[in-house]
Amino acid sequence: MSGVTHSGARPQDVCQASGDARPQDVCQAGADRSAERPQDVCQAEVDRSAERPQKPCHHGPVTFRKARLEDEARITDIHNQAVINRCCCDTETCTVEERTPWIEAHMNAGDRYPLYVGEADGEIFGYGYLTEYRFGRPAVAGTAEVSYFLDFAWHGQGLGQAFLEFLMEEARGIGFENLVAILMASNERSVGLLRKLGFELWGSMPDAVKIGDLVTDHVYYGLKI
Repeated sequence: MSGVTHSGARPQDVCQASGDARPQDVCQAGADRSAERPQDVCQAEVDRSAERPQKPCHHGPVTFRKARLEDEARITDIHNQAVINRCCCDTETCTVEERTPWIEAHMNAGDRYPLYVGEADGEIFGYGYLTEYRFGRPAVAGTAEVSYFLDFAWHGQGLGQAFLEFLMEEARGIGFENLVAILMASNERSVGLLRKLGFELWGSMPDAVKIGDLVTDHVYYGLKI
């Protein structure tokens, strides 16, 4: 089912493995942030890597395709944004050379655990993938972990929700029975989108994530598909 085209995405601002708890108008780059707390993560304004101008509202279709090796630089850049902004449990940024083996492993995993990129207006805006849950345990082979990451400059255009819905449909087509998203509880936007799309809290590891002064739960949101 790779290469799917979406005519448009619903207005939702998403960062990683899931999305945004608060609906927003499309391209609402200047949204009211008065209710946000300083400890919230995965927000464009806390990107410590560089000033990244907000992309204008995309025009035309949004497409998803399987990743290719030549996508490695964009995938690495988007991954590093998530690391810098404490949106994932990696604590060190990586080089393209360091990230390439991970990309190649997904490319060599066949159709069961694919790696995709999303494109709009001729640019890669994010990547997402399915991975094996509990490696080497055949009793849970019907469950896959779902993850996705968006370039911070593309937030606020509904692309995260579109990507997650695409991955959910791909997982159904592959034959998985359950999807699980494993993420930091402090990623309130991601938690919100998961709940919106029907995921429920299946488990929590209290205070398991520690990144600098950030201490938060590691949570498991699941969905029977």
